[in-house]
Amino acid sequence: MPEQRYWWDSYGPFDPDEHGYPNAGQVVRHYRLLKKWSPAQLGEAMGKTARWVQAMEKENQVPEAISRRRALATILGIPPFLLGLAPIERVGQVLDAVTAVKKTTIATTTLAQYQEFLRLYWELDYSSTAQESLEDITRWIRHLRALLKATTGEQQRQIAEILCRYHQLVTWIARDQRDYPTAFTHANHALKLAQATANKELIAAALFRRGRTRLEQGDIPGAISDLDGALPHAQHARPQLKGLVLLAAGHAHAHAAHSSTEIHQVMTLLDQAGRIVRRGSLEEDESYVKLNTGRYHLDRAGALIAMHRPEDALDELNLADRGIGPDQTRRHAYINVLRAQAYAQTGEMLIAVATAEETLKVSRALKSAINVARIADIHTMLSQGKYSNAPQVARLGVMLSTR
Repeated sequence: MPEQRYWWDSYGPFDPDEHGYPNAGQVVRHYRLLKKWSPAQLGEAMGKTARWVQAMEKENQVPEAISRRRALATILGIPPFLLGLAPIERVGQVLDAVTAVKKTTIATTTLAQYQEFLRLYWELDYSSTAQESLEDITRWIRHLRALLKATTGEQQRQIAEILCRYHQLVTWIARDQRDYPTAFTHANHALKLAQATANKELIAAALFRRGRTRLEQGDIPGAISDLDGALPHAQHARPQLKGLVLLAAGHAHAHAAHSSTEIHQVMTLLDQAGRIVRRGSLEEDESYVKLNTGRYHLDRAGALIAMHRPEDALDELNLADRGIGPDQTRRHAYINVLRAQAYAQTGEMLIAVATAEETLKVSRALKSAINVARIADIHTMLSQGKYSNAPQVARLGVMLSTR
């Protein structure tokens, strides 16, 4: 079945309402986010509350009064017909008349919107979580698929690249929720699109995110296969992605490193990433990986913990803490998860439990199922060793079992 397309598709990803117009609540939210306003800011401009704006957007409770709708259109720069301020028949006539003139302009604007929203969603996921935006993200994907079928040539390639990155975003969100079937579905879509574009950087990014997802799932051979496969493509990528692929490959190999040769291979991969980070030039980040010195020390610490070198890992985590900005709440939570793992490996049970308890609260606030599972693994490690009867370990178990 071909995907249903609507006359407003060039203006945004909106569902139809019962009258054949785009869902007005979605329209308002779309243009509010383009303006980078919060619900409170729009409420202030309209003389209303943030709650009023949220209800309007979520429940499609856009004011019936024409004056109110016109005010919204003016304030947010919404084309009036998207809020029902022109008859559908007239809209069709106008669009038909200007299609030849506006097609390129509309397509360019639309692609810019898709890219801007992608950036905003990634920023949101680093600072808190983009999980609650998943419905909007999947709507974007649906519309991009329709555009992909309707275009050819260079424009089709550009849309395929944007769509690939949206699939990678869903892979990352689903991975954090430990929803591995969804994560791999989108990871596979992303890889197919990347391969179709023959964009080496995109292929490297798609393999990187599928490989990291496999690593979190515990599929070490699969993770090594994907991340080793990403390495040659990453040689043609920007320094951000190239360095992170090296780090991730080192981390994956660390889980299987036993001989001195294997350990040397791990350290070589990590050191190569370190040289890239120290050279700088990490501003361009088309793949939204945010590699910096903090992230380098964070991933290096994860590899050292996998090789049972907790003291060295703690030193790396201190450096990671200083190198990662305070806005990246999710990464700071991961730092503390690794700290708890390192302290558990060194036998410092009290510090391990205290760190795990505090991080559990933060991880639940972030709705990070993957961090909660990591903390559960720490509890299992402690409860199966010499601290099995410690009341602190029991308390951590109670916290994990209750909300």
